[in-house]
Amino acid sequence: MDSNHATLAMLDGFVSRALPTILRRMRCWKGLNARQHIDVIEDLRQDLVLDCLEHADAISSMTQAERHSRWFRLLERRHYELRVRAGRRCDAGSSPEQLGRSPEGPLMLEETLSANDQQTLRRLSAAATTLKNGRLNSEATAATLGVQPREVRAAWARVAAALGYDDRYLAFWRRRLVEALIGLAADDLRDRGLIRVFNDPPRSRPDPIGRLRRIRRIKRQLSVRPLPPDLKSVLAEFTRRGVSDQPNCQRALHAARRLNPNCPAVHLWQFECSVAHRSLPQAARALRRARASGGDAVRLILARARLLEASGHHHKAERVLRRSATRHRGDARLTAALPALRATGVPHSR
Repeated sequence: MDSNHATLAMLDGFVSRALPTILRRMRCWKGLNARQHIDVIEDLRQDLVLDCLEHADAISSMTQAERHSRWFRLLERRHYELRVRAGRRCDAGSSPEQLGRSPEGPLMLEETLSANDQQTLRRLSAAATTLKNGRLNSEATAATLGVQPREVRAAWARVAAALGYDDRYLAFWRRRLVEALIGLAADDLRDRGLIRVFNDPPRSRPDPIGRLRRIRRIKRQLSVRPLPPDLKSVLAEFTRRGVSDQPNCQRALHAARRLNPNCPAVHLWQFECSVAHRSLPQAARALRRARASGGDAVRLILARARLLEASGHHHKAERVLRRSATRHRGDARLTAALPALRATGVPHSR
């Protein structure tokens, strides 16, 4: 979408000019080493891109100073989350006994777990069976203990929550996973030239493989606790061997919608994906869902005009944009959209 590409173009300037300086400061002040912390730096870059994709409208209306200030704060916050706060948590092992080895663990467990749960934890520590990836095998462990697997998972979840891996932690990484899936879909559309963008400035190519690496890192972050079926299914689908050979915008957006069916950004990108594949009825349904979920008014207007244009109603699309530009005076997206539509060579409507 035009607003996404505009904000990504703004980000290119920030990354090329300001980011190296910020990373040098982080090296001096916070010990961030470009050679030792490659994954952290890549995560920081990906978070900037995801911020542009999710908040394109707000970012495009900011001044350069406001945008840079926003991205400075984002980098500080995410660096704290990825390195400082993560270092204060226990190691991201996945079994209950590993969780309990945190220096803070025993005190936290005594304060938050019942005596019965503490006894269950001790039994789990003695009898836990793990999979090859280190994750707890709840079925095998339950069989050893003579209890139901759901009891093992429930106890594991309570231990994890006591150590900070609670529902808020789960919700945070669910949002990050939805953002990564949206980014994967956007990169797939760009990489195959399925999105038409006017005056798109040169920048680095899309990186769907990098998006998949991020999804694998998110899976590692979530391995410390049992997962609900939708998260477990999506992570399995996008981290299995061979998935990198077949990035697909429809699959990525379908998965993102399963994780957050009320996210306007998911529906708007499903709209773009459907238009790119000439599935106009699906595009119309995605547009209705975006409207029902409270999508940004101007982005909905641009999508409506795009659908009219794709249906061959160029004059109607131009009228929609012209009327909307009058109602939303000063909006740069609408100001740019009308000349872009006319640049296709379609005769002007009278």
